[in-house]
Amino acid sequence: MIKRHGFTLLEILIAMAILAFITIFTAQSISTALKNRTKIQGEIDRVGTVRDALKVMESDINRAFHHLDINIKLYNGAAKERNRKIEEAKNSGTGAITQTSGAVTTGQNPYSAMEPMKLKEEKNLTQFMGESERLDFTSLSNARISSEERTSDQAEIGYFLKECKSRKDRKKSSRCLFRRISTIVDDDVTTGGEETALLEHVVKLGFRYLGPTDPPDWGNLWKTNDSGDDRTKNVFPYAVEVTLEVNNTDDKEAKPVRMTMVAAIRNPNNIDKNAEAEAQSAEGATAGQAPKRPGG
Repeated sequence: MIKRHGFTLLEILIAMAILAFITIFTAQSISTALKNRTKIQGEIDRVGTVRDALKVMESDINRAFHHLDINIKLYNGAAKERNRKIEEAKNSGTGAITQTSGAVTTGQNPYSAMEPMKLKEEKNLTQFMGESERLDFTSLSNARISSEERTSDQAEIGYFLKECKSRKDRKKSSRCLFRRISTIVDDDVTTGGEETALLEHVVKLGFRYLGPTDPPDWGNLWKTNDSGDDRTKNVFPYAVEVTLEVNNTDDKEAKPVRMTMVAAIRNPNNIDKNAEAEAQSAEGATAGQAPKRPGG
């Protein structure tokens, strides 16, 4: 006779308890993993959003362009040289000194009858206005849809903080990073154009500027117009340091994100002020010399 053995009630209860424990543990592990995944993905998204905003700013700053009218500068250089010769001719009288085959002769100086030329105003058509929490400048950032479109690549670009409505909940608002672009470049580089919110919940927006000094030094203010000092007037910086900090206080699990990047200006197109000052000094010294006469 074959004896059949089955599970006792106690063994079944123990097996069910073990199975229930494994099921609960597995469910908790999956739930924790999903929460961690959501949290990590949220942090990645926040970091990516800040990084994307900095990339846009870096691209605009890289293309910052300082336009100088070289034709006016060449004209004024020629005019100054001509006026200097006219002044020399007036100071030396009507005679001009020439030398032919070792013999010194005098003749009519053609500059003595000429009128001085008027210099043209060397007006800067582009500007760079930087503060510790705001930046406005001209940049080659205007993307034309068609090559035949009658607009310039040059545009006014601005970055600043301003209150804006939340995209998810229009009843809530926060400080937002705005980008302003104007395809019309005028005397005031800080106004006009269209504004677009790039980033919400911005706690800090900071700028610092690396100037063309010896040695190079960082500053919190840069003005190329008449309000600027001798270091910044009519001169673009070499690089801009941008600091962004974002903190969504509505999301308790969100951590503050703070990033800093340095964007170089690829074409500052600055005039060497030291060389220009030396040239003006040499020009003044030459103009102040009395013309030598024969035998003098």
